[in-house]
Amino acid sequence: MDSQVKAPAAVTCGACTAENTTDAKYCRGCGQSLYEACAGCGKSVLLSQKFCGSCGADLVAALQTRHDRHQASMADAVKAAREYDYHHALVLLQKLATLKDYRFRDTAEHAEEAIGKIEMMRDRATASAQKVIARSKVEFDNGNHAEVGRLLDAVPAKLLDADAKKLLAKVKAYTAEVTDLATNLTAAIEQKNWPLVGGLVDQALVHSPSDKQYLQLAQQVAVKLLAISRQMFSSGKYSAALEQLQAVPVGQRDEDYEIISKTYHEVEWLSLIHI
Repeated sequence: MDSQVKAPAAVTCGACTAENTTDAKYCRGCGQSLYEACAGCGKSVLLSQKFCGSCGADLVAALQTRHDRHQASMADAVKAAREYDYHHALVLLQKLATLKDYRFRDTAEHAEEAIGKIEMMRDRATASAQKVIARSKVEFDNGNHAEVGRLLDAVPAKLLDADAKKLLAKVKAYTAEVTDLATNLTAAIEQKNWPLVGGLVDQALVHSPSDKQYLQLAQQVAVKLLAISRQMFSSGKYSAALEQLQAVPVGQRDEDYEIISKTYHEVEWLSLIHI
């Protein structure tokens, strides 16, 4: 006679070992679900089953896949925390911490423990970042753009608030402008294009009004431009002389400059009338 497979008289809970009737869906001792859907066919199977009685799916392998997926989420959370993305890390861990399946109890406990540590890390890092951001705002108000850039570049991007990001972008744009200005100024000096040098020095002094090198350069180029303009004026090149004169840095335009400029304009006007 063929042997018959008998259904179990009771279902033992894997979480607390309490005995439950076969029609119970949840353990009477701890409330743990006794069944889940088969990963292969979706039919109801006991949490303790190794293979599905309906489709033969390997339930142990399916369980291992879920375990591996949870471990991958844990690793992603750790990685996110190291990259200062605390929000994403905590979202991942909170999902793991809410696992009710006793087979993932260790995972849930580890996730709960990690949440506490990452929240502590987040609070400490955020407080430190806010101190640096506050200091950078003071430095910006004092016109120390280089120090602002140094301070904010040291703060992880994930910890910068909207105002700090705008401030950093502004400083980087300023730094790029100053760098381009210095490059163009060097090229103009090498080319001995003194009118261009005069205009660039004025721009440089707007950014750095107390820079000793720019102040000295402004004085030197003013001397050159005035000398060139006098030569051109003596040669009757009045318009060209005025162009050289108008390129003199603003800070070097003293009373004598104003007198010379007025004279040049009057002579140029008279020359045009004569023509």
